[in-house]
Amino acid sequence: MRKILYFFLLFFLFGCSDNSITKKYKQNLVDKQIDCLSMLVFPPDQGIEDSLNKLYDFNDSCNYKLQVSKKGGIICNSSHNLQKKVLNNFPSGYLKMNLYSGNIPLYNYYIDLKNEPTSSDVERAFSKIREELHF
Repeated sequence: MRKILYFFLLFFLFGCSDNSITKKYKQNLVDKQIDCLSMLVFPPDQGIEDSLNKLYDFNDSCNYKLQVSKKGGIICNSSHNLQKKVLNNFPSGYLKMNLYSGNIPLYNYYIDLKNEPTSSDVERAFSKIREELHF
């Protein structure tokens, strides 16, 4: 009984958290005011572009670039992750957003997903980037 209680406690503490990974590069550049962004989504995905365009007015001539990539339908045949696969906790997709000033990386956002990225995944990611970079 104690183990079950411990499991539920861990689930409630960590089960609903955002499991994204973020990293800031070149802190002095990140601290500068970002007044515009251009966007590149690869592979092209109209849904992601539409979601981002609702959140921000992108400018193709801007030096700050938001590069967005996604993947879905990932299948791993390795037995290394067998426990995660059995528990149906193995990610089958990801969403990644990288912010560059020219060719210099400033910020990275990455999250594993169980399915293809949805518009709410994109909105959460972009909101987190804006919150951390204050623009």
